[in-house]
Amino acid sequence: MHTRLTIPTHRKRELIDITDSVAGFVQQSGLREGLCLVFVQHTTAALVVNDVAGAGFAHDFLLALESFPDLPYTHLHAGPAHPKDHLLGAILGESKVLPVVQGALAFGTWQRLYLVELDGPRPRQVLLLAMAAPPP
Repeated sequence: MHTRLTIPTHRKRELIDITDSVAGFVQQSGLREGLCLVFVQHTTAALVVNDVAGAGFAHDFLLALESFPDLPYTHLHAGPAHPKDHLLGAILGESKVLPVVQGALAFGTWQRLYLVELDGPRPRQVLLLAMAAPPP
């Protein structure tokens, strides 16, 4: 089973917690044991798993992204600021494979899944795919 989420973003760079949407999809899919593939269909967005520590984590994470160096980039197809967004997306990664155990995402106590917007604001497409574990 699969679905696609459309996640609206509101700033140039931001973190959006999509954990509940993905968990809802897993529950709706009926998957009991297996994997949920989460894939953001953009080169200037990414996915990260981290703490639910509120605004503190988001602030620190976005500050770290801004401190990424401005290099003498050569692929300037969308302007001089755009290459950094592509590199950050490639470094952070476009997908996560999440374990599903007993019908739920098997996150640790504080873990959450975040969409990382690197060149917003714009709507972002996130593909979700539920994959059952083979029978024992």
